[in-house]
Amino acid sequence: GYVPPPLLLDPLAPYRRTVRRIFTVWRHVLGLLAGGVVAYVRALPPERRRGLRSPGPRLTAFLVGPFVARTLRDQPFPVQLRRRLELLGPTFIKLGQILAIREDLLPSVVTRELQQLFDRLPPIPYPEVRAIIERTLRRPVEQVFAEVAPAPIGSASIAQAHRARLLDGTAVVVKVIKPGIADVIEADLRLLRAVGHLLQAVIPRYQPRQIIEEFGAYTIREVDYNFEADNAEMFAANFADEPAVRFPRIFREASGRDVLTMEFFDGFKPGSARTAELTPGERARVIDLGAGAIVRMLYQDGFFHADLHAGN
Repeated sequence: GYVPPPLLLDPLAPYRRTVRRIFTVWRHVLGLLAGGVVAYVRALPPERRRGLRSPGPRLTAFLVGPFVARTLRDQPFPVQLRRRLELLGPTFIKLGQILAIREDLLPSVVTRELQQLFDRLPPIPYPEVRAIIERTLRRPVEQVFAEVAPAPIGSASIAQAHRARLLDGTAVVVKVIKPGIADVIEADLRLLRAVGHLLQAVIPRYQPRQIIEEFGAYTIREVDYNFEADNAEMFAANFADEPAVRFPRIFREASGRDVLTMEFFDGFKPGSARTAELTPGERARVIDLGAGAIVRMLYQDGFFHADLHAGN
């Protein structure tokens, strides 16, 4: 049966986490800069890597190369960037997701690589998923679900999703927030707020402190599924008169802060191979419904989905 974990109090833990994160972030920034130089030299044409040509970059790459992790040293720069964002955790993965859709700012070779951050991140093992479900719902899994698929159908920066069935046979998706995510995000946000105060003095016209505060408020709500459950039910109520636009039903009795159980919808992503099978009429219908829903959210309801990337 379910056994609640012991309660441990450590008032200095948040500050220790912040200090550790400062050193971790700085280490990865330096590693990315060094790895970028190595990748630049490796990408030079053969004739520019001979003799005395390109002496500055070649010497720098020779000196810093041994300090770059062996698993990253031989990778192109976009791969190094994506992997270091993954290693830094959810806050920086969120940053990478934002950069992945900014083809107006970054080369396509970089944005294509960063698109892997949407839902192709390493999952946590199922025993950890089970423990999170039981801790959040305060019951054994078998008292809530008839079945939970051990392999996830998607794994993102903050959570991962599993197919499941309720005791009455209803097909659902169970989203579970990965362990330790909230602590890492809180430490990152403390670090970013300190950076924001410094940037405010340098570039006040861009309001970096306000931008970071808004990013922090939005991100910290993502690690509490009670907010997402409320939002999903609000969307469903707003579109109750539009049967062609549906939102998954939330099963509150199987949900909590770290677990969200919702109705399973079978579908496919925009841009997948199955989109080619749609007829021109079906394509036009999907576009009209999608654009109309967004316009309605913005201008009629004043309540809109602010994270419409391909992973969602």
